[in-house]
Amino acid sequence: MRSRFSIWRFDYRDIARKANRRLGKSPDEGKFRLADLFFLAAFFMMSFDAPFDKVEFLAGVEHITELRIILAVVLYIVGLVLVYRRMAPRPCWTKASWATSLTAVVWTVLPWILFWTDDFDFETARNISVMSVLMWIIFLGCLLRLRYIRRRSRETIALMRIRNKRQRSYNLL
Repeated sequence: MRSRFSIWRFDYRDIARKANRRLGKSPDEGKFRLADLFFLAAFFMMSFDAPFDKVEFLAGVEHITELRIILAVVLYIVGLVLVYRRMAPRPCWTKASWATSLTAVVWTVLPWILFWTDDFDFETARNISVMSVLMWIIFLGCLLRLRYIRRRSRETIALMRIRNKRQRSYNLL
């Protein structure tokens, strides 16, 4: 893809970086962040059993699968918090709503697809589906917070218009 900050084969990355920074675009877009480590750890917790089988003090635990799933959910939620904590409220809660809803849908449907392909046993598929209820609850909280922020911004804009209208009518007198 050709950048508008390049001439034929010469690329002026410093100019592009400064212009994008002025436009509000992050220059750190392609970098690996701490939240990505949490997402990666959650993915490995859900995907592989091997690390838990080799730890001695976890060998006698009865519900190791459930604990592993709960730990993966907690790691995923911490990753989401790290991604969305420094954003403006409206895009933050919009993106958080989308992310949690898609995650909840995947956690609801995917275990049963994998169960029918004989990759999961029934208990693991059921446990992951039950943990999706937590993501649906978090999605509902994000959606309610987004509705509150939209309502508050509409009220603020209406109040600003009323003040502006009063100021204009006062200046005409």
